[in-house]
Amino acid sequence: RELTGTNIPIFTKISCGLNHTLAIDENGSVWSWGKSDYCKCGHGDDQEQPYPRKIEALAGVQAESVACGEYHSAVIDTEGRLYTWGWGGSWLAGGGHLGHGDRIDEKYPKLVSLLDDGGYRVSSVSCGEAHTLILTDDGEALSC
Repeated sequence: RELTGTNIPIFTKISCGLNHTLAIDENGSVWSWGKSDYCKCGHGDDQEQPYPRKIEALAGVQAESVACGEYHSAVIDTEGRLYTWGWGGSWLAGGGHLGHGDRIDEKYPKLVSLLDDGGYRVSSVSCGEAHTLILTDDGEALSC
C-alpha cells in the first residue's frame, strides 16, 4: 500500500521480518509497522501498526542498522551498541536470542549490556526465527 501524506519520513535503511518492518529515517530515527506479537514493533504493546510509527523508546539513539526476526527486532546505533526487543524465547523452544542473558520478553528496545560492558562494538546483526547473529567490528561472530 502506498504511503501518502505530508508526514511520511524519508527512509534510508529497511528490514522486513515475518510480518513486521523496521526502517531508519534520514535523521537516524527508527520506525516500525506491521504485526506486533511479543511487542516486536517496540511500542510496548502488541497492537498492530498499520503505518510507520517512530519508536519513542529509541529517542536520542542514532540508528545505523536494523534487523527483524520472526518475533524479535534489533538495532545497532552509530556507536556500535546493540538494542534488542520482542520475544525472549522459551525453555521448550530454546531462546535467550535477545542477548540479555535470560529468556524474558522485552516490550521496548533494550541495550544489550553484556556486549556494551564487554567493550564489543557491533558492526552487523541478523535476526532469524529464534536466534540472533552478531558481527563485531573486529570480525568476531557471536550468536544468541
